[in-house]
Amino acid sequence: MAVVSILTAPLSTQARRCEEEPPKTVLALYRESTEIHIAKLDREVETGIIESGDDYQVVGIQRQFSISSTLKGETRKFIAFDDQEYRYTGQQPEPVEEGPEEHMVGTKVGDTVMLFVKRDEENKDKLVLSHYRDAEKKLEAEQMSAYEKMIGSLNSLFANGEPKDEAVVGWLMDVARDPQTRWEGVFELLTSIESGEYRQQRLDYLKERKASAEGLEEWEAEELKELTANPQDSSSKLARTLTAAQKDELLALALEIKAEPAGEDNEFPQMAEGDRVLIELVSRWGDTRLVAKMAEQLREGMEPYQASQMMEKIVRIIDDADARKIAERFSGVFYMDADEAITAERAGEMELTAEESGIFPNAENKNPAAVKNFGQLKNELIGKFVSRVEVVLTSAAK
Repeated sequence: MAVVSILTAPLSTQARRCEEEPPKTVLALYRESTEIHIAKLDREVETGIIESGDDYQVVGIQRQFSISSTLKGETRKFIAFDDQEYRYTGQQPEPVEEGPEEHMVGTKVGDTVMLFVKRDEENKDKLVLSHYRDAEKKLEAEQMSAYEKMIGSLNSLFANGEPKDEAVVGWLMDVARDPQTRWEGVFELLTSIESGEYRQQRLDYLKERKASAEGLEEWEAEELKELTANPQDSSSKLARTLTAAQKDELLALALEIKAEPAGEDNEFPQMAEGDRVLIELVSRWGDTRLVAKMAEQLREGMEPYQASQMMEKIVRIIDDADARKIAERFSGVFYMDADEAITAERAGEMELTAEESGIFPNAENKNPAAVKNFGQLKNELIGKFVSRVEVVLTSAAK
């Protein structure tokens, strides 16, 4: 049987895209793919130098897969795609010690992956990856099994053509219930909400522009016309289809989330990405029942950036001025190294209060030595924030 070649996007295109594009969900990939396969990377073969310069080479690589099962589309035994590898050929810097192999990112020879492929737009005889980044999924065995089951359910969902929004939301709920596939369901719903929010914000902005002295550019007028006629696109309609019972179920799932305790490999408790997105999704509904859960997670410990994001979610729900002020102070210091001492100079630069910095100038010592580090300050701010949130919740319950 002939090997099918898959051509990836040029390096320049991938570089421009970088990581700015949101990740593709399985639902989006399924819609765009004519075939989905489970395959093992058998070998990588160099096909020649595509480009070279004084200190670099771009080498062609053919990555050859053997297919163990086909989940959608035509059944095949083998498939291959052409890739490009950039190699620096100048003076090498000092070698960097690599971590354990299990922490290395990317597909290696011998790995089993799920491949999403489609027909090339310019040459229908060729197959290409459905997405430059997300169409090759390397999954652990348990998750691979869950994803295979998910593709099977999508085959049933799309058996009679494009399903109704209610059916899609029902499928997303099924996916969200399984921790192995939760991200796929809740990220799709969160994206739907954000799409609706963006369209509404854009519509309001264009209406204001139209009423101003400046007026609208021709292309803006066309956009306003389209948004006025269709305030909700196909994506934003999904979240609006959620029923009250489905929202309550998602809230219940969020309240059951448990972070992985801190240990040797992680300084702070770690939350699965699907759980993190679930909390972000449910927080959009402004239900105060979620606030106590988020405050508890803050108290147990959290990576500083995630803690700042969690504070923002809580403030958005409780709308408390004091809590908002503490959250804003934390957002101004969360990125600082925990062990860095807070000097008088640094405190002045960051406009920290004496209580925050631990530095209390006096007549005898106008520039006292640091007595606190940023880790202590961040812990204090989190403690104050959680205490304030508890006061707000207690008052609301009376």
